[in-house]
Amino acid sequence: MKAEGPVGLGAFLLGLAAAFVLAIITFGNFSNDRFAALLVTPVLAVPVGGALVAASLVMRSSSRGRPLMGVVRGVVAAGLVAVWLMARGAADWLQAPYAFDVYLLIAVAGATVLVLGVDGWGGRWASTPMRPPS
Repeated sequence: MKAEGPVGLGAFLLGLAAAFVLAIITFGNFSNDRFAALLVTPVLAVPVGGALVAASLVMRSSSRGRPLMGVVRGVVAAGLVAVWLMARGAADWLQAPYAFDVYLLIAVAGATVLVLGVDGWGGRWASTPMRPPS
């Protein structure tokens, strides 16, 4: 496995924590329990993201990939989640199902960042010339 995918996912989680802290500062309300996810998500994302980045950069592999490209993908994905969080704002956050769409977006974006950095995803087929069907 290349380091590109896990480094990208770790960078995504660290950027995600920053996006949630920005949301807490912008529209969070500590007197309402429905904003608890804004506080809990960064607490969980920072250690996991940091561990992923550190472990991915330390691991020895014959094909390290391009870790910087993984970081770029992770930061871009976290930026998209941050824009979505800010666009929703406090009023939408308080409506049921209480940020389910944000967590669905996080799952899809995180999986995309990870899959784009995995061995054989696009690399093997991208280098194979297209042949017409016989």
